[in-house]
Amino acid sequence: HRGVTQFRGNPAHTFYGAGTIPSTAPEIIWQFRTGQQFSKTLKTPWEGLGWTGQPAVSVEAHGTFVYIASLDGHLYKLDFTTGEQVLRSEQNFNIIKSSPAVTDNYVVFGSWDNAVHIVDKHTFEVLHREDAIYTPSASYDFDSSPTVEGDFFYIGGEDGYVRRISLVPPFTRSWIFPKKTPQSPFLYQNSNKPYVGIESSVAIAGDRAIVGSGRGQVFLLDKHNGALLAQFETGDDTDSSPVVDLADSSFYIGVEKDFVDKLGGLYKISLSGDSLWFFETGRKGIFSTPAIDSQRVIITGDDRYLYSLDKTTGALHWKTRLRDGSWSSPILIGGRILAADYAGYLYGIEAEGGEMLWKIKLGNYIVCL
Repeated sequence: HRGVTQFRGNPAHTFYGAGTIPSTAPEIIWQFRTGQQFSKTLKTPWEGLGWTGQPAVSVEAHGTFVYIASLDGHLYKLDFTTGEQVLRSEQNFNIIKSSPAVTDNYVVFGSWDNAVHIVDKHTFEVLHREDAIYTPSASYDFDSSPTVEGDFFYIGGEDGYVRRISLVPPFTRSWIFPKKTPQSPFLYQNSNKPYVGIESSVAIAGDRAIVGSGRGQVFLLDKHNGALLAQFETGDDTDSSPVVDLADSSFYIGVEKDFVDKLGGLYKISLSGDSLWFFETGRKGIFSTPAIDSQRVIITGDDRYLYSLDKTTGALHWKTRLRDGSWSSPILIGGRILAADYAGYLYGIEAEGGEMLWKIKLGNYIVCL
């Protein structure tokens, strides 16, 4: 097995790792501290990993390694067994919130320097930079995580565009969506600029590329040419990433309650773009990405609950209260769940009935797993 080499493990976002989630609280084997980065928007420094900065674990010829892209602006390669630093990028890429994707030769990630980067896996030399397109958007960051399939990767930016880019030099962009300047009914904070941003990570379902957007729409595109096949109106900011279930030609995606007074929660949508069911959650809705198995869909909410829903009907199996709201995407392996929250707790939970097996405090808020 090659490890978990991109956000949510594969292009459908349905692989969370292998092994066993323990029935008792685990011990911390090692920890690695990143640096700090200051920005104009916060008085305190950014540090650690941001939403959705999931580490990548890559099994390679010379060992197993953990790749992290940090809020301090650097990319790191760590020894999986010891946590010792193997490599750190010389370049500071500004704040990085994107999860890195690792291939045989490259690491791909987006950052707050308004670009997507392809770097050499062994040296972290920058081989290619794909810049944002400057239209009247509220921002131009790349917080979305790249989705790798074959010789291409897909990524959306806060400039409102989705791209497919080759992983074969010279790393040509094969298409971009939309063709015209993105528009939005939502204005961002006090800037009065349209919020068109894409923080959702693209999912691949056969010949379709699916992605949510800040303008309250989910786009279903032809992955080969970027043509719009269908779109679904969620009505509000949709930063959650789609999770594909090819067993019944559907996908799941969360929606926030952000710009308008509507319901936040989880949608199940067909690959034709039709709503199959909707489950309402509280507070500001859902920022995280679901996890699925053959029977259930698991999701964390901003309302402090972890939910288990019936995949077919959307009916509630159970909900378990966490200490705080959660933007962290849950992990579901072998009938057990890992979840985390803003209070800095990591939880082990039984998937069948929602029984909390253990919880441990890891530090400040956790926004990725």
